[in-house]
Amino acid sequence: MILPGNLIEFIDSGKFNCAFVTESSGAKLRLLGQNGRDINLAQSRIVCVSKNRHPFDADRDSLVAELKATALEREKMAGEIDLQEIWEIASEDPVREFSVTFLAELIFGESVNDDQVAAFVRAVFADRFYFKFKAGRITVHSQEQVDQLRHQMEKEAEKEQIIAIGSSALSRIMQGEQVADIDWPEKENVLDWIEETELIGNESPHADLVRQLLKKASLTGPHDRYHILVRAGRWLVNENIPLRKSGHPVEFSAETVTTASGIHESLLEDLLSDRKRRDLRDLDIFTIDGPDTKAFVAGRSLANQ
Repeated sequence: MILPGNLIEFIDSGKFNCAFVTESSGAKLRLLGQNGRDINLAQSRIVCVSKNRHPFDADRDSLVAELKATALEREKMAGEIDLQEIWEIASEDPVREFSVTFLAELIFGESVNDDQVAAFVRAVFADRFYFKFKAGRITVHSQEQVDQLRHQMEKEAEKEQIIAIGSSALSRIMQGEQVADIDWPEKENVLDWIEETELIGNESPHADLVRQLLKKASLTGPHDRYHILVRAGRWLVNENIPLRKSGHPVEFSAETVTTASGIHESLLEDLLSDRKRRDLRDLDIFTIDGPDTKAFVAGRSLANQ
């Protein structure tokens, strides 16, 4: 039961906050927070509750100062806890769930106080590799779970780096600058993702990442992807986008280019020596083809008979 005088901790906007309970009424609590404000809070949001009740014989400013000092001390203690060491011990036990107090005692010894228990909980929330806090209990992660969480964190860090470097590079490109490959290692990949998203939209597996990149670079206009590709030299100003969307090749294969390079224009002597051809150069022939045409489909010549 939570009573007036208990020091509790709750999380708000990702940060731990200390507060004294001033009133308790069913599922709702009235608190004095470490910021000096009165707070209404549901009991379900409480993470830690002190065993002891604090007297309210001090003035309000003194109580707030005590809360701030407690919060600083607990944060300092949490930063000194080596969760991996405790996890290595706890993970050897076939039991996967423990009380917060039991695990805190592994760190601080028997008869832990409120600050030590709260510091351990803070450490668990700060580093979620090894333990999970839920409903006042601690679950120990398996080695496989730890490895998966580490891999996930590495991927998230890699993604954040791609967004940070890529958004800056895209802004520079839109300002007319050239970005060297050494300054933007993921350049070709990012431009590929932008091109893919421009062509197939949300069907691209990279659509969400591209949106984050463009938002970070403040490039959220309806045609910004197109302009990026043009300025980066990927597309022409009059790029045939419908052709690209169709999925048909827009470049000749290496084999085709090699074959074409081996084809040479026939010499006049070779053409005239071909018995299947007839020399009609003495006739006045007209055609609908242009002056630069090399292959005439049809022509006409008129003569009086």
